[in-house]
Amino acid sequence: METGPTEVFERIRELRRQSRFDEAIVLCQSLNPGNFEQQSVVELNLARIYLSMGDRKAGKFHLLRALDFDFQNRAALFTLIRYLVREKEYDDCINICDQLLAVDERSSDFAFTETAIKYRGFCYYKSGRISQAKQDLSQTQFSPKEPVIGSNDTFFDIAKRLGIDK
Repeated sequence: METGPTEVFERIRELRRQSRFDEAIVLCQSLNPGNFEQQSVVELNLARIYLSMGDRKAGKFHLLRALDFDFQNRAALFTLIRYLVREKEYDDCINICDQLLAVDERSSDFAFTETAIKYRGFCYYKSGRISQAKQDLSQTQFSPKEPVIGSNDTFFDIAKRLGIDK
């Protein structure tokens, strides 16, 4: 029985979760994507593998390649947002949040809209743009324990510091 792309990508994720990084990389490299969107997914998987291994430079390289192949790859955009938060590259992160918001709007899906607004608000806060942070965080919902991935903060704690009642 032939294995489809979905099963292969699930196997890659499974290998990454098991820290079997070399096998996951080989499997990614063995794929022959039929279009740019599939190549973007391959690059995203490579990025996630390298980031899991702690190789931030290779991870970022493959994230950017994923977006070169498909600038509307929302999973790649969100992974890049989390990467930029970890690296404290807040201005770049704000730009990527705006890009993700534009992609969500064009798709009429809005699956990442609230998340992108929350992360943009966090980045505004960290870069001292308090009024913009307040504006973004006051229009989103989050639980008291929802973490800002890549930071030691929660969205709730940031909102509280900004005087936003949630």
